[in-house]
Amino acid sequence: MTRPDKTYPRKARIARLKAFRKNIRGVAAIEFAMILPVMVLILAGLIDITNLFYANRKITLATNTIGDLITQIPNKITESQMDGIYNASRPILDPIPDDMLEISVDDYRLVGGAVKKIWHYGNGTFTCAGSGIPEAQLKMKIRPLMADGNDVIVTTGCVQVKTLTGMAISKRTFNLDETVILRPRQSDTLECDDCTS
Repeated sequence: MTRPDKTYPRKARIARLKAFRKNIRGVAAIEFAMILPVMVLILAGLIDITNLFYANRKITLATNTIGDLITQIPNKITESQMDGIYNASRPILDPIPDDMLEISVDDYRLVGGAVKKIWHYGNGTFTCAGSGIPEAQLKMKIRPLMADGNDVIVTTGCVQVKTLTGMAISKRTFNLDETVILRPRQSDTLECDDCTS
């Protein structure tokens, strides 16, 4: 009785492994599958950075425009005039939707050596928590710009931007804000009868 040759299956297995190692069919597909998620993430990141710069430019321009138009009005402004200024500057902010945008205008006056908020106007549906300059710091910043009985108009704009990478990774939104400090140009003070104080 002869014993079966055990070396043949072993040689065949080694030959198959060598052939498998030398086989390069499908390597490009595997490399593509490994690189594709990274490339998509880079593309989404570039789109997000572009959108953030675009939104920041828009909110800066709109805040400056609104502050500039308000400070050109002499003595007294009404809430309907403020709404008109906001609506006139709204095309600057397109295509940012209103529910992601907040514009506020505050009038500060130096009374007896202390900075006091006289009136406030806000046009926005969400609160930009933590945006702008904190009020205590703002008062310290505008105090050197004021003389007794003189007003300073502070316009703050904020826009909420949702990012593709933020939604995919952490569902995060960014608040971009701009604060503009101007003096009334036609008078020392600017009253607003129907604005909140």
